[in-house]
Amino acid sequence: MLVEEDFDNFSSDEENFDTWYYKMEDGHKAFFRELAHKPNSSQTEQPDAVELAIWFHDIIYNIPSIENELKSAELFLELTKGRINPDLGQSVYDMILITTHKTKPIRYDDKLLVDIDLSSFALPWEQFRQDSQHVREEFSNKTDQEFYSGHVKFLQSLLDKPRFFASEFFCTEFEVDARKNIEKLLKQLHGDGLS
Repeated sequence: MLVEEDFDNFSSDEENFDTWYYKMEDGHKAFFRELAHKPNSSQTEQPDAVELAIWFHDIIYNIPSIENELKSAELFLELTKGRINPDLGQSVYDMILITTHKTKPIRYDDKLLVDIDLSSFALPWEQFRQDSQHVREEFSNKTDQEFYSGHVKFLQSLLDKPRFFASEFFCTEFEVDARKNIEKLLKQLHGDGLS
């Protein structure tokens, strides 16, 4: 890897690595599945940039900070300065920032990265439920009312879209399961008086 020494230093901290790996595993597998889907005709324009953005987009993950993506992107530039082509570095920086979900992804690479970031919604139910519990634990500084009022709005905003995965691959492979999980979770939260 381009930043192997820095990554080795980061990954030697077991708590950081476990958190990172837990969050990245399923999306990362889906990414490589997508690349393998059509080996000679992948729509990915900059596969190296997409892969680096996957590895780095949550490298800084401090709750309740709202600057994690920005700090992750800045750390990426800091660690790779003088080691990679500046255009590649800027592409990765921009891709990391697209995972804030504040703007609609236009380029295929951006769509793919945003979809990877949302891919945990399509996990099998028990894994999805466990992942949802982890998300709740990450926001332990908030009351149930504070957390679930925003979380329910976010989940409902996903369902309100005609489709929330941006790429055809993720929409075809994962949209149905993701919607079923969200609908089931919202029903449970409503039944528990949390919506």
